[in-house]
Amino acid sequence: MLIYLLPILIAASLLGETPAKNTADVSGQSAKNISASTAGDTSGGGGGGGGGGIRGMTITCFGSGLGEWDSPQMNRTLDEMGPLGVNWISFHPYAWVGRHGELRFNSETQQASVMEPLRQAAKRGLKVMLKPHLGYWGSPFSWRGKIQFDTELQWQRFFTDYEKFIVAQATMAQAGHADLYLCGRGIQKNPSP
Repeated sequence: MLIYLLPILIAASLLGETPAKNTADVSGQSAKNISASTAGDTSGGGGGGGGGGIRGMTITCFGSGLGEWDSPQMNRTLDEMGPLGVNWISFHPYAWVGRHGELRFNSETQQASVMEPLRQAAKRGLKVMLKPHLGYWGSPFSWRGKIQFDTELQWQRFFTDYEKFIVAQATMAQAGHADLYLCGRGIQKNPSP
C-alpha cells in the first residue's frame, strides 16, 4: 500500500499563522508525480510543530482509511515528516454519499483509523487538522462540490446524515486533541433558503 503525500498550506488564515517560505507549489502536478521530496525548502520550518509557520502535508490513501491510517505504514509516513520540515499534517476520513441523500459512514467515536493517527502524530510533535470528506466515487456526482439532490426530502436526509457524520468526527477530534477541525468545505451546491 502506498500513501501519497501532498504538500499543502493548512488553513493559515484561520490560525493567523503565516506559511513557511519556499513552500513548493505542486498543484498542477499529477498524484503519481508528487512525493515527499516535493515538500520544498525545509529551512526555517522544522518538524515537531516548531516555529517557521505552517509547513503541512495531507496524508491520504487509496481507500477509506480503515486499516490504512492506523497501520505501520502510516507510522513510517509520520516518521518522514520531521526530516522534511513538516510541522502539521492533515488527514480526511470519508462518508460516502448516495444518490438520494444517504451517507454511509462509521458512526463510532473511537475509530482506530482516526484516533491512532492523532495519537501517533502527537507523539512526534506534529499538529493535526482533521478534515472529514465526502466520498462521491460510485455515485452520480462528478465531484463533491457538484453534489445536488432532486427533492427537499433528499436534502433533509443528506443534512441529517451529514450532521451525524461531522459530530462523530468532531467528537474524535476533541478526544484525540486535534489542533484544527475543518468540515463542510466540499459542499458548494445546496438548496436556497
